[in-house]
Amino acid sequence: MIAQILHNGQVYNTPVVAYRERGWRRELVVFNRDFTELILLKTTFGNQAFILNREGCACSRGGWRMEPWLEGEALLWKALCRRKRVSVQEFPLLQAYAIPPQIPDWYEMKTELDVVTLMSLCMGFHDSRLIRINSGESCIELRFDTSWGCYLTLRCLDVVREEGLRENTVFGEATLRWNAERGLWHWSGGVGDGAPQVLCRRLLWHPTVETRAYRKHHRNYKGIEELWEDLSEEYPSVTLRDGVITLINGDDRMEVWETSSGYVSVLNNGKKEIYEDQVIYWAADDFMTDAREPAPNFIWQFTPSRKSYALWLLPRILAVPVLWLLVGLVLALTREMGWIAFGALCALPVFLSLLIGVTWCLTQRVPFFGFTKTKLYVIDNETVREASFAQVKDFRLRHFWWRPSAGSVRIRLEKGRLYFFSVENVDEVGSMLTSQWISALRSKE
Repeated sequence: MIAQILHNGQVYNTPVVAYRERGWRRELVVFNRDFTELILLKTTFGNQAFILNREGCACSRGGWRMEPWLEGEALLWKALCRRKRVSVQEFPLLQAYAIPPQIPDWYEMKTELDVVTLMSLCMGFHDSRLIRINSGESCIELRFDTSWGCYLTLRCLDVVREEGLRENTVFGEATLRWNAERGLWHWSGGVGDGAPQVLCRRLLWHPTVETRAYRKHHRNYKGIEELWEDLSEEYPSVTLRDGVITLINGDDRMEVWETSSGYVSVLNNGKKEIYEDQVIYWAADDFMTDAREPAPNFIWQFTPSRKSYALWLLPRILAVPVLWLLVGLVLALTREMGWIAFGALCALPVFLSLLIGVTWCLTQRVPFFGFTKTKLYVIDNETVREASFAQVKDFRLRHFWWRPSAGSVRIRLEKGRLYFFSVENVDEVGSMLTSQWISALRSKE
């Protein structure tokens, strides 16, 4: 058996000495990239190991399929199971097998085992996308993004018939079989009449491991900063502030932060999920590539810090306790209550109202502000508010006395108001808003 291994973003070919598959999980005994060690690799389908040739590993032992020469090496097997890796120098027997295998540019379908190999590599074309079609004389090349960590190109030669093939089609499943009576390979992207299909006399295939799959499936992140670096390299609009990654896709928003139990993601509908570090990039990547309305082209966007947001909410938190203290004070003065009675009257309600207020503050998600050439956006908790510049009647800037460069923007609309608060460089934001507002008024005329 031969597999391609994705290690630290690099791909290499290695013999597979033993393997076993249990559900989605797969364990392989392969050589490391330098061929100095035999290692026990634990992975999942479409993750880090891609089996290209299943010939070999004919012996069976305890759920494992292995090469015949390994079955009799009890000492080597025990050392491998205990230490997860053994040195080639420690076991000279391995030197004869520690040789990088040569693989062809194209594999040709000839046997049922070839069909199993191909369909296992792409998980039966489940969730595969047909990204390119190249047609020639009696030849068609179909390139798929399998969504399982690799691209797959099918080269159909001596094509007898093809129908229904369209680029960017996503397949839930596909079948591949040999029609012995007609001497044809039959690939079908579904069931029933009208399903995309190709019938050809010869079928070749070529895999290309997607190195981004290392980020998607395997990288163990040391912190939220490393995750943000990978995501921002692919999606520059992704932001990191106060330990929270914010992703925007159309009108949808996803926030990710790190906890002791994993990475927590929250969508704008309040749905919360926890991911392991080997899966979080995949989840975020799925969110960004999911079919949604095109993301607004923001001229300016801002997410205030958690501390600034808490200060903005402070008057709301203190409103009820202060009101209750005033009521108690009035009662104490008009009914000649003692200060002990006044304290007893106010202590519990004030404490409970403060507790409820602080808890409410901590559960609120930090909002997002931004505007494009034509619209203003405020995404607050589960609510997405937007308004066109044509609806703006006026706006005012308010500077914080403790930090004059920062402040808030109150925007009065024909119906209602929008607030940008705790904004850095508020004067600069105000001049940008003025420019876009004037442009909108001119176009309206």
